[in-house]
Amino acid sequence: MSKSSRLVVERTELYVPVGSKEVGYILPAVNGNYGNVGRQIISSGDVVPTGDLTAPFVRDLYLGANRDEPSVADARNLVKNRWLWVFNQNLFVLKDKIGPKGVYVVSDFEATGLSVPLYRGTLERKLKGVKESKGLRVSRDKSVRFVVEGSYSFGEMSPEKLALNVFVIAQYGVEGAKLLAEVAGSLHHRPITSGIDVERQIPMQTVSTLDECGGKLRVGCWGDGLVNRGSRGCAFPVSASD
Repeated sequence: MSKSSRLVVERTELYVPVGSKEVGYILPAVNGNYGNVGRQIISSGDVVPTGDLTAPFVRDLYLGANRDEPSVADARNLVKNRWLWVFNQNLFVLKDKIGPKGVYVVSDFEATGLSVPLYRGTLERKLKGVKESKGLRVSRDKSVRFVVEGSYSFGEMSPEKLALNVFVIAQYGVEGAKLLAEVAGSLHHRPITSGIDVERQIPMQTVSTLDECGGKLRVGCWGDGLVNRGSRGCAFPVSASD
């Protein structure tokens, strides 16, 4: 990254370069289950961190110019002791008359999580006319992505493969996947990704998570069993003014 982040101590905001602009992240985190955290962030007038906003922030916590500042170090330690809610919804689907087996990734700006079901037909209307590239289709407004199974993999992998993993790209964007690979490369163990095996289950809706566990970066997602009870989850609000 060509620019350095800047820390506004008075307001405990970390401003991170994201593309051609700076984005402000508010510290400390909001803790609780997915829905409660999202509602609290939105009711405060801030923005929930979707995947494309989470990756630059996490990279800066680990490798940014302010990583040794106490508030930033505290935030990084929180990623090791909890998991970050990443406000993406995922719908894992089997092959059917609409399309092939794979996963839809939807930016969850309203933090509805699992409370509002996703429907494949509705998502496909957003993707109408969009061409596939390397197993990935992205809607014109970038809010919906679909990844064909076989173009991505789950499990342990090298940081280099993490950056090219189409499932990770659908979650965090091309640049976001590269930033997470940088973080993964700075840790002691290889990163790991996880998802749903729809061969054994009916189509399933999940939300996304990110954390460091045992010296490895974990890019994952969780369904109903954890999302509604996941009091160990947290998120850092994004300033709506940026």
